[in-house]
Amino acid sequence: MDIQEELNILHGKVLKLYRIFNSMATLEYIFPSSLKKLSILIVPSFVLFAWAICVTTVMNTDTQEVTFLYSVIYVGATYQSIFKFYILFVGHKNEFSELVKYMDTLTKDGKLKFADNIRKKRLIKSLKIGIFCTNAILSFININAILLVLYGISETKCCAMFCKIPEIFLARDHYLFLPVNLLYGVFAFFVMVEIIIVSDSFFILILAYFEGQLSAIAEVIQQLDQPEIVATKSKEIILFIYEAHREALHHLKIFRGIYWHLNLHVIITIFLYICLLLFMTRYSSASVATYMGAISSSFQLFAICFFGQILRDRTEAIGDALYQTRWYDMEQRELKALLIIMANSQRAIGLDAGGIMDLSFETFASVSNTIFTTRPLPRIQRRVLNVSSRFDL
Repeated sequence: MDIQEELNILHGKVLKLYRIFNSMATLEYIFPSSLKKLSILIVPSFVLFAWAICVTTVMNTDTQEVTFLYSVIYVGATYQSIFKFYILFVGHKNEFSELVKYMDTLTKDGKLKFADNIRKKRLIKSLKIGIFCTNAILSFININAILLVLYGISETKCCAMFCKIPEIFLARDHYLFLPVNLLYGVFAFFVMVEIIIVSDSFFILILAYFEGQLSAIAEVIQQLDQPEIVATKSKEIILFIYEAHREALHHLKIFRGIYWHLNLHVIITIFLYICLLLFMTRYSSASVATYMGAISSSFQLFAICFFGQILRDRTEAIGDALYQTRWYDMEQRELKALLIIMANSQRAIGLDAGGIMDLSFETFASVSNTIFTTRPLPRIQRRVLNVSSRFDL
């Protein structure tokens, strides 16, 4: 199997995941194209109703601590899934489609053959890591989701999400109350979970393409450290570097714009999950699902920060590689082009969460320190009790 064929297979897996998720989210398999604008509202409306049920449960629950806390967690989870659905399929749909086209362009041949080979090798390596990470996330969180569903049903005898459909829609003594709550809870839960983890998977896979391309650019720049290449091919190499770097920065700007708000919401909700789940492990009888929920949420946060750090390192590596070239042997015109590229790569470019924090190892350490070191759990306990007394729970 040659490099191009292997890259096409990996790229095909990414596109297949994108098309399947897009078709499931917009219900293209069920509704005709003439009703596409209407069908795209069904999935978010379904999850929005689940969010409303969770809010109602939080406001009207009894003194059972576990039910209250899990309802709060599901309020955050349904909110996160609705917001991610809006970002991917409504608010930034065109930008997301442009990123997919750019990803497809990276797998095609360019003008510089040896640079194409470098890029393809780097993309293959990055995509393998990205696909492995997404498969791990999908498998681990889906297993955890199944455990949470079984735990919710065992605790409530009918509701996978600890939340029952209000009596205004279905009376509790109706013979369909239990089966409807069971089916709706299970279906709504997995729709919510799949939106969250598949959108995170796309986040990781898109970053894998950027990581491969930026790493390839840095490796091509290193070729300019060889005197014979500087003497014969410096012009075409600098032209390739300039065009590839400009395109990468342009699409990276689009990517950062898509996830600028979303990252902040994700970090806040993950912080909420971990705090409440750890609170339950310390102050109430916790199941295996509770521990796995805390672990999977921590893993989700680590994955986002890890790939954000990788992106910062790769953009910074381009500037470092430019300083190591034999720029003093280049002609004046080539040197000016090199200085322009160097100016654009002086600052490391990463992802941030609403302009408040960067996605990096430092952010992961800071959030973890807030959770485990400053001990917010007792404060959460007091707030839960205050909320309970406020609503006479």
